[in-house]
Amino acid sequence: MKLRSVIVMCALTVGAGCYKYAPSTLESVEPNNKVRLLLSTEGELALEEKTGLRVRELTGQIVEMDDRRLLVEVPMAEVDPDFGGGKLNQRVEVPREHVLRIDAREPDPARTGLLVAVSAGGVAALVTFGVSSGSSGGDNGGTPPGPPERRAFWIYLLPSIRY
Repeated sequence: MKLRSVIVMCALTVGAGCYKYAPSTLESVEPNNKVRLLLSTEGELALEEKTGLRVRELTGQIVEMDDRRLLVEVPMAEVDPDFGGGKLNQRVEVPREHVLRIDAREPDPARTGLLVAVSAGGVAALVTFGVSSGSSGGDNGGTPPGPPERRAFWIYLLPSIRY
């Protein structure tokens, strides 16, 4: 039961990521930055007319930008791994006047610290459980030893750290 709790805590922490979206300005973001855009009502309706999707926020990566518009690549769907996997993205042109707010993705030191602390605690707990559940190794009273116990602890740490 304790081991399951440790694994769940590690999974939740790793899934939280190590970044956040912070308020920014159109002038301070550059192409290839990952952003979240809050659209005006006109922008929302224009996007629905072009794509068929009615969304108030767009999250994606800036491909191009000039003084009139932003070209943002947004994820639309994920392809089933049986069919090659991956993500399907769409490039969406957004006029600057339709952007009410822009948030840029940046590293979050607090989440990164939490991730490191919980991961280290999880590894320490797994090692402790592994060591404490082993045999005592004392004298067996002269009886021949039985077959060796097979205990293996495999730890796969595959953090999904997104920067």
